[in-house]
Amino acid sequence: AVVSTQSTGFHAVSGDWFIRIPEHHYTDYHFVRQGKRIRLNAIEHKSLHIEPLIANLFCYKDTEGHGQRFEGYQTKDYLGRQCRTQCRNYDGEEIGPHCEVAGHVYLPSPCGIPKCVWDVKCTAGSGVGYRGNANTISEAGIKIPCQAWNSNYPHHHSDFHPTSHNVEMYGLGHHNYCRNPDPEQLTGPWCYTTSNWVRWEYCTIPTCSDAFPYFEH
Repeated sequence: AVVSTQSTGFHAVSGDWFIRIPEHHYTDYHFVRQGKRIRLNAIEHKSLHIEPLIANLFCYKDTEGHGQRFEGYQTKDYLGRQCRTQCRNYDGEEIGPHCEVAGHVYLPSPCGIPKCVWDVKCTAGSGVGYRGNANTISEAGIKIPCQAWNSNYPHHHSDFHPTSHNVEMYGLGHHNYCRNPDPEQLTGPWCYTTSNWVRWEYCTIPTCSDAFPYFEH
């Protein structure tokens, strides 16, 4: 948990945390890694939102290169053997995050990290973290495919191409999956459509709730 040493001091004892400023939820925030401390101005910030970062720390999103963005702190493989390398999957191997086991000839050993369900099979909050494969919208009961984010046809746009920032923050890319790169204005995953008559629309994706486990093995 995050331990408050004073009214403005935070210590990330376990896990990584976002400390967000409510007035500017997605543009004014602090990221505190495990073991680090941060001090904020209590007069300037009368209230703060403190959120644990679970995805890619305690579970991985299989849709992101089988866990290429996983950065958890696990130190053992799925058999409980001590790793001598970090549990990572930089090359996008299908086994997911894995490590080299101490005392053994090198062979990638899975770390047994569960797969994230939230923000993959359902969408949470504003959908800014959604990384599922939904890529259609529904208009008058008809499914319409989404336009790829790197395309300007049939709808020209300038702000939401897959720049390095948009790829890192919002999961945009050379694909047409539903995303929300505009959380200040929009409330869920959406896309530009391939219909000349519908510029953009929200995607029909289940909302994450108790009906969905946070992760699964």
